[in-house]
Amino acid sequence: MWSGHTNASLGSHDARFSPPNPRRHNAQQPIRGLATLKEAQPDQVAFLANRAYLKDLATTKAAAVLLHPEHGKHCPVARLEIDNPYLGYAKLSQLFDPLPARDIVGIHPTAVVAEDAQLGADVCIQAHAVIESGVVLGDRVVIGAGSVVGADTIIGEATRLHANVTLCHGVVIGKRGILQSGCVIGGDGFGFAHDGAGWHKIAQLGGVVLGDDVEVGSCSSIDRGALGDTVIGDDVKIDSQVQIAHNVIIGDHSALAGCVGIAGSTKVGKHCMLGGGVGLSGHLTICDGVQVTGMSLVTNSIHEPGVYSSGTGAMANAQWRKNAVRFKQLDDIAKRLARLEKKQRE
Repeated sequence: MWSGHTNASLGSHDARFSPPNPRRHNAQQPIRGLATLKEAQPDQVAFLANRAYLKDLATTKAAAVLLHPEHGKHCPVARLEIDNPYLGYAKLSQLFDPLPARDIVGIHPTAVVAEDAQLGADVCIQAHAVIESGVVLGDRVVIGAGSVVGADTIIGEATRLHANVTLCHGVVIGKRGILQSGCVIGGDGFGFAHDGAGWHKIAQLGGVVLGDDVEVGSCSSIDRGALGDTVIGDDVKIDSQVQIAHNVIIGDHSALAGCVGIAGSTKVGKHCMLGGGVGLSGHLTICDGVQVTGMSLVTNSIHEPGVYSSGTGAMANAQWRKNAVRFKQLDDIAKRLARLEKKQRE
């Protein structure tokens, strides 16, 4: 239920609760979930974080709405005015997450746990999980069904592995991590030497270290270092189907969208954002505060913060074909232009 308090801490600044006309407001209405402005029912809370949805505010049936103070006067129902409504929504959503309530503390009878594994308080190890020798699990760690935690791996407190996660040997996971189903942390990096006739595998002798508050999406891979570790900083968010090669370093608070691929030994700074499908070549340095837009290919280091893009946007195929021909002619055109400019100066 909504309380009568006028202040709340759903964001970096205090929020202000404003009830609507008392004749329309039921202070005892239980709140059962969250929904969009358009779909919300009288027992749900909605939020407005994008002006594109302002059109749905006047007709919303929500019990209350989280919104910026500038939109408060347009809200027909109870409202919580907050400087960052999207952040408020994020924090409120955690109160309605049903997953933690389903965790059963203890070890499922079908799980396999090495005798020397160290388990913290209130650990949950679900069906058919495997915990190998030398593993250390912090308090309130959840190991999902079918997950494998390799030998000598350390997992910090309150970290959750969803079903079928694989942590290879010697991996270090910080506190409050979330690893989605199917991700593999610490698999071998892609390292081979060629003798002119065939390939010879290079043993990958390093590890993987994930900081605190890291999330890794479904079916993403973070390879172990060849020599030294692959390192993911604190509060890094990695989407699904991302490939991070051996000895990559990702700085704190960076975010990688789906299908990003980062080749070996590249260093990405803090507070960077890589859009979907971005590719980074190997042995590059990307400084702090860089944003790379989706489907861009980065082949050189970036030393200045800012927004970077490559490639061309979608266009009609006929136009694209013409531009492709012209692109092949650019070098010749540049040389002809240089000759003309030189001749003009003479």
